[in-house]
Amino acid sequence: MKKTLITIFLGIFITFATLGVTIGGMYLFMGNTSNAKVTNENILNEEYKQENNVFYEKDNNVTVYLFKNSTCSVCKAAYEYFSNIVNEYPYLEVKVFELIGNADNGTLYNKVAEEFNTEEHFVPYIIIGDVYHKTGYNSSFNETLIKAITDAHTSPDYKDVVSKVIENNQDLDLKIETLKGNN
Repeated sequence: MKKTLITIFLGIFITFATLGVTIGGMYLFMGNTSNAKVTNENILNEEYKQENNVFYEKDNNVTVYLFKNSTCSVCKAAYEYFSNIVNEYPYLEVKVFELIGNADNGTLYNKVAEEFNTEEHFVPYIIIGDVYHKTGYNSSFNETLIKAITDAHTSPDYKDVVSKVIENNQDLDLKIETLKGNN
């Protein structure tokens, strides 16, 4: 009986040891990226990219366009949010267009809304490339906004639609505030 128990425990030990060696070998063979700490600093670090097989065909600077009204509390919240995150993403800049007191900023708003077939004309109006254009803001949008920004940064298909609209309307006397990180 004692020999049987020893044989059973020995069999279990050998099974787990074999399993551990197999998993460890797969871990080494496939590379460990699951526990890699991803930060803004090491995403930009070429050594980190090579070690973790992070290669982008094209890293883009990303511009967020924010059309706002200075009397709008939701616009203020969106403005504060972008002011706070701009330092976290060195490739990000936010161009802010105040609509009160500047008719040409309003004209640009209308042309951009037309470009995206946006029927409702509310503020804030936030645009990121050609993938995110939405009126309104609340903190539940933050995760979606960050995803749109980081996706635009790494996408070979990123298109800055608003810059093209501005380029095609150089006669407008735009008043633009630019938020850019200190990086």
